[in-house]
Amino acid sequence: MKTGQSVNTYIDTLGIRCECDNREQRDSLSNALMDCLKERNIVGIQYDKKYSTQYYQITKLQHGKTTLGTIAKGYYINDTSFDSDYYYLNISFYGLKRYNKIKDDASLLLIRTITAFLNTYNIDFRLIELDVAMDIKAAIDKYLAVCINRSPNIDYFQLGETNANGEKIQEEEGSYYIEKYQSHKQKKNAMSRAYLYDKRRKELIKPGFTS
Repeated sequence: MKTGQSVNTYIDTLGIRCECDNREQRDSLSNALMDCLKERNIVGIQYDKKYSTQYYQITKLQHGKTTLGTIAKGYYINDTSFDSDYYYLNISFYGLKRYNKIKDDASLLLIRTITAFLNTYNIDFRLIELDVAMDIKAAIDKYLAVCINRSPNIDYFQLGETNANGEKIQEEEGSYYIEKYQSHKQKKNAMSRAYLYDKRRKELIKPGFTS
């Protein structure tokens, strides 16, 4: 049966972690990876002063003003006896589908370059983050995204409610978490977490702006 709808599934965010034996090993890996990116002039490299801490130092990988990814050096004490330190390097790639060929190609090249570097030097890594998105070519008001796992400092709505800006949920442009159920049974039986928005409106260049 033809529905007139088209659905494509893709990875939107990807995060991996390299675990290290000590600070020197972690810093050496980070420096070598940064040197590799600088030599190939793939992205701009900018230290994130705003969100970095003494335990988690973040470096942004930029394409113009767009952040394609981050490399973060992390550290914490990993057991209750306070005699074992844990060092790691997190590598994250964001917005892998932006409907902008130049940026999408830059993201793909960045992923290929970093994974080639890790594979060349036999550096182990594990997956820590994976966001899967569905690109639905149909009217946005035909779909409902439901979030069942609460996050702190997030407002949740029912359809038809308005947010603090007076925007009606799922009728105005924006991203909204939807969780409130009339029935406890409906909430209990829900199986996934998601949010719904018009990604083309979010990602495409607005009139009067350049990138």
